Amino acid sequence: MAGRPLYSARAESDLREIYRDSLRLFGRQQARQYSGRLRTLCEKLAEGYTRGRPFDETRAGYLRKLVGAHYIVYRFGDEGRMYVVRILHSRMNLPDHL
Repeated sequence: MAGRPLYSARAESDLREIYRDSLRLFGRQQARQYSGRLRTLCEKLAEGYTRGRPFDETRAGYLRKLVGAHYIVYRFGDEGRMYVVRILHSRMNLPDHL
């Protein structure tokens, strides 16, 4: 486990949507803070400072970590690099969106 996380195109899209929704609901400062918090935790997961829970019942090798109101769904590749699959709201049925 090392290096910066890689984000799928869907995870990048999730981050943009989360920022837009946060901006609309809570304002620019809160949107920036929350988006930053999500990205910071992704980096900490990639560096091994924290770890999510296994999500094997949905996809073998996937993990999830709750941050605020969102789950970061990720996995590690064979080379040990972290790959962020999706960032989804906790109210969503996660398996339907993976």
